[in-house]
Amino acid sequence: MKIWFALSIMALGACVGFAQGVGAQAHGEGLPVNQSPGPPVSGFSYADAFASSNLTVHCIARSHGPVTVIPVTSVTNASPGVFTTAANGFQGGELVTVAGVSNVPAGQYQVVYISGTSFSLADPVTGVAVNTSASSTGGTVTTDAPLLNQKVWAIQINTYSGSNKVRSSYVNGDTSMVHACSISPPLLSSHFVQALGPSGGTTTAFNGIGAKLIVVNTSTFSGGWCGGSGHTISDSQSNVYISAGSYLSGLGDGIEMFYVFNPTVTGSMTITCSGANVTVSVLPFSGTFVGTTEGLNGATTTSGTTLATGSTSTLTAPDHEVCVTGVNFSATSGTVSIDTGFTITDQVPTNNAYSQGDAGAYLVPPSTSALNPTWTFPSGRGAAEVLCFK
Repeated sequence: MKIWFALSIMALGACVGFAQGVGAQAHGEGLPVNQSPGPPVSGFSYADAFASSNLTVHCIARSHGPVTVIPVTSVTNASPGVFTTAANGFQGGELVTVAGVSNVPAGQYQVVYISGTSFSLADPVTGVAVNTSASSTGGTVTTDAPLLNQKVWAIQINTYSGSNKVRSSYVNGDTSMVHACSISPPLLSSHFVQALGPSGGTTTAFNGIGAKLIVVNTSTFSGGWCGGSGHTISDSQSNVYISAGSYLSGLGDGIEMFYVFNPTVTGSMTITCSGANVTVSVLPFSGTFVGTTEGLNGATTTSGTTLATGSTSTLTAPDHEVCVTGVNFSATSGTVSIDTGFTITDQVPTNNAYSQGDAGAYLVPPSTSALNPTWTFPSGRGAAEVLCFK
């Protein structure tokens, strides 16, 4: 499990929580990209990740950096009011200046983290939540705090043998670690879906650079699983994929999810599945993963237009893991959709006697609440699966 927090070292002691202030002397002088040989000497902030009690990733940045203006998409009428933006990089506690928001007086506030795209505000002195009496759109929040999606962090990676730390080093410009300090594991742009045909085959080449997790949804027919009874897929880099489990409908629609943490990657790699009427959707993620999963479930249907995956377990690392679902659907035209905030990456309908319909989707869960996403498709039957990665 990954647990993130922020800390600013103050001249008169250590103050827990995100703070922007005068810092204590430290070794080295950090550069404003992910290649610093050490922490900066001025006031600085931490963002740390843990695997159990082991500190695996230690991110350090200046407490005051480039000024960032973040457009506000909307604000709810609520107690407190909830701001929605594009991915903002907040982790909570940042001081921001609000302007142009009709239902919130202009001024300085403190961020209360909700998710990677939403937050509320509090008075920076009293801590009292900022309530709103009407909904609104537009306006901005401005901050000079270091944001988790910016290249301003010196990143230290610790390696353990059991509970004993055996190695510690800075990443020194490793561009694949640019999101190591980010809460949300970002989906790489090289995701895709591809029909491989009646006997399966090999995908076209895709760029795997930066991937720390690759998830492959495979849709097959009549028990013709990838790799047959062995339930296996392979790739051009000889990575070993794990099968999360398979689900087969009474009419032959099969879904099976494969994954690999910390794969060997190149800028041009392929995936191979030998099976029946195969379609695959490939979702590569960057970020930092502990290498565990939770919440596996799946379901099938032989008729109708909706299919819920079945509920995951209560989640243990909200905002620090990614949940992925895939669906095999028999419709030969139209598109599928999904609820509960999941984002569909790619989809393709069934091509009779050639390949199954397939779609993939993902969500960075905002809370510990169990998930039970429901797919909706034009008609027919299907099979679906869900699993969360930490």
